[in-house]
Formats: sequence, structure tokens, C-alpha cells
Amino acid sequence: MTRRPVPKKRRLRPIRWLQRAVLGAMMTVVAFVVEKRLLKALKKERKPPPEAQIQAEGEQDLSAAV
Repeated sequence: MTRRPVPKKRRLRPIRWLQRAVLGAMMTVVAFVVEKRLLKALKKERKPPPEAQIQAEGEQDLSAAV
């Protein structure tokens, strides 16, 4: 029975660590911007056109009179 050699843990080099930190920060910023734009587009899409808004307000006035 031969024992397997235990693999040594590889340390990340400082440059590699810095690259990963910068990349992570950049990806966070990009994700934040994309999410803000997506939410803005979805909110804009949900608003009814002005004609439909006027019609809905008129219907509410009629139902309040009954």
C-alpha cells in the first residue's frame, strides 16, 4: 500500500489576487447598472398610455356617482 502524496496548497499570487478583486468590483458595478436600467424599463412599460389613464379616471368618476 503506497500512500498518495498530499497535494500542496497553492497560494494565490498577489497579482492574481488583485486581478480577481478588481474584476469582482467591476462585475458588481456592471450588474448594478444593468439592474437599475432593467427596473427603469419595466416601470416605464407598466405605465398605461395617457389616453387609457384619462379613460380610467372618467370611469372612476362615474362609479363614484352611483
